[in-house]
Amino acid sequence: MTSYIRRLVSGPKARFTDAELDVELDLVYVNPRLIIMGYPASGIEGLYRNNRADVKRFLTERHGKAFWVWNFCPLSESGGGYEESVFDGRVSRWPWPDHHAPPVAYLPLIASEIRTWLAGSEDRVAVVHCKAGKGRSGTMACAYLLLEMSMDQKTRAASTDESADQRADELIDAVPTLEDDDEAHVEQSESQNVTDTEEISESPKQITPASTIGTVTPASTIVPTSTLAPTIASSVPPSTRISTESSKSTHTTTEALHGILALHTSRRMKPATDGKKAKQGVSIPSQRRYLHYYARMLSPQPQSPSGRVRITKITLRMYPPPRLVRGSVTVSLARYDDELVQLLETHVGDVLEGELKVYTLKSPEVIVDARREIRIKLYMGQLFLAWAWFIPSFEFPSPEGSYTLNLPRKSLDFPVGLGKWLHDVDVDMEWVSAANQS
Repeated sequence: MTSYIRRLVSGPKARFTDAELDVELDLVYVNPRLIIMGYPASGIEGLYRNNRADVKRFLTERHGKAFWVWNFCPLSESGGGYEESVFDGRVSRWPWPDHHAPPVAYLPLIASEIRTWLAGSEDRVAVVHCKAGKGRSGTMACAYLLLEMSMDQKTRAASTDESADQRADELIDAVPTLEDDDEAHVEQSESQNVTDTEEISESPKQITPASTIGTVTPASTIVPTSTLAPTIASSVPPSTRISTESSKSTHTTTEALHGILALHTSRRMKPATDGKKAKQGVSIPSQRRYLHYYARMLSPQPQSPSGRVRITKITLRMYPPPRLVRGSVTVSLARYDDELVQLLETHVGDVLEGELKVYTLKSPEVIVDARREIRIKLYMGQLFLAWAWFIPSFEFPSPEGSYTLNLPRKSLDFPVGLGKWLHDVDVDMEWVSAANQS
């Protein structure tokens, strides 16, 4: 009966059965060294999620002490979390709210931490989990795979350079000795070994995130940019910045991301049946958007420009909702570490554009750090429509002028209920001139 309930809670996610240990877990191996699982619960919750004792026994029997767990759940989830001693101290906590994109600095930091741990020994495995073991865990698993792929490209490029030097030496060696003068000689060059060295610690480097990072709290006024979350450029470890010379693969990291997302889906989700389309592993648009940001951070493209941008206008287009639904349209703006940023109210409403009703919200005083994440959350009256996370500097085609970010309904997070009537959302932004930055 318990197994049936756990399978029901797992839904479309794949499960792992170990006949020898007589356990079935909400857990998969993305590859032999990367494990994704659902929350390791205890008490009543352990009856319908992974039982914590079963998880500990499974990991210990299969991997001894060569596993490290990454927990992405805030303490407010799943009964307040668990102590690191549950897994003999081999736990890192990087919490952020369920169904949201992470603080952007998490992507390079967690990916690097996982890579450092795995580099210490070929026997080591990384275990990542959130509550369901799908969105947040999948986001960070894909971020690690992106980093690993980019570093492999760098290693291959260095190996190619070394091979070219060796071939040049062989050609020089094959040149006949000069005979015109007994003292004549050919000076041969020596190849140089190109290697990457990395100091490996016994445990991954842990960076304790701010205790407030797991919450997004509303406020009524704009709060100055927080110093708790580092900027994108400073949060990317030097080892993850790939130069043009060292990235010679025909596929860019952005193109490779599609393959990584497909790999995660094929491992984490059950195969589609009855001709239905398989459900995506990382399905929340903002989480996928952030992975594209990270792919760009790892690519040889120029880093996103810094500065500040003004959000001048937000426009919602909706199919006319049911007649019983009434209320002004509002948009709340928020970001991590801040106690709320701004609340915008409808400036122009009930404007028809073909079959669509258009709501325009203006507030020329909303100025944000271009490299900081921001969430827009849409309401009609008290009813939730949808939300979306984005980073302005990644959306602008150039570090000047203005730009409109268009988010069709499929690019919004959870457009359910009344949100089903949404067509798209435009976010108009413009760079703030250097003279007005202070």
